[in-house]
Amino acid sequence: MKKVFLVCMMIFTCLLSFGQSQNPFDFALAFDTFFTSLTPIVAIIGAFGLPVFIVWIVYIYKRNKAEIQLMEKSIEAGKDVPEDYFKKRRNTERNLFGQAMSFISVGLGLAIIFWVLSDIRFASIGLLFILIGIGRLITYYVAKSETQISK
Repeated sequence: MKKVFLVCMMIFTCLLSFGQSQNPFDFALAFDTFFTSLTPIVAIIGAFGLPVFIVWIVYIYKRNKAEIQLMEKSIEAGKDVPEDYFKKRRNTERNLFGQAMSFISVGLGLAIIFWVLSDIRFASIGLLFILIGIGRLITYYVAKSETQISK
């Protein structure tokens, strides 16, 4: 995961420095430009995103704790726990479709914003998200067809 992040950071810094210098391999300027432009973004995301993240973590913790307590009470009462309860909620078809649409929407938004604000070269960043969304959409349709075949 760290390698993927580093490669993405290097590509992003090269894209940022592409229009700044005659030499696109001037990495000192690229890193300076990257970190200079990254500082306000991190500050804004940290100021507004951290409280939201903390609330989200507390919500997940309380929800899981309530589910575990409900499970313990049903076991103490001698009731059987349905097998469907243990299925992962993350891998549902509906969730895959939602993720695909989210990635495609974010990709289109980034592509349009970068194309309007700078140059078509930067719009390719949005293409990355669009392609991830298309991959998830293909996974959704493959999983949907497999469940229909198995029925």
